[in-house]
Amino acid sequence: MNIHFRPADQLTLYQQTGHLTFNDSNEVISRVRGLVERHQNWLIHLASSYLGNIQSAEDCVQDVFLTALTKLDWRLSDTAVRNWLATCTVNRAKSILRSANVRRLTLMNGDDLANFGPTTDDTYASLDESGVLGHVMALPIKYREVIVLRYYHDLSMTDIAHILRISENTVKTRLRRGKKRLRQTLTHAGGDL
Repeated sequence: MNIHFRPADQLTLYQQTGHLTFNDSNEVISRVRGLVERHQNWLIHLASSYLGNIQSAEDCVQDVFLTALTKLDWRLSDTAVRNWLATCTVNRAKSILRSANVRRLTLMNGDDLANFGPTTDDTYASLDESGVLGHVMALPIKYREVIVLRYYHDLSMTDIAHILRISENTVKTRLRRGKKRLRQTLTHAGGDL
């Protein structure tokens, strides 16, 4: 996904919204490019865990970055920006799922998902080889989302609770129940967790 900017338009946009005060449009472009480079892959993976395919996930993440152009408070810490982007991505993905255009979910294959995994870790590839990933994606959304955020994105319980706007105890309960369902599914399929 490549985002192209028209510098004069972007600077005008920021001046109108009042969220950023940069000296020139090159500074705006530099900040947004850095944001995209740091967060694009894991946000695409997060969105695809909800939407079921990479194309819809890319569209979702593009919408999130466009929202960030006008609404992100650039004074936030890196962790707060990451959580803000994750919250926007989850909300946008859920909105897409509720839309009339979405009729059913299509499970992604492991090859598509592995392309957007973390660059520092081989977690997705190893899970795909064992067949766990397909079973995780088949879980109901409320269990799948906490498992994906906790084990694939290595977020803390507090961060997950903040992103999903639920209590930490709810996160823990959903994790426990999701793992139980996953364990039962794998046991019936002949695998083990």
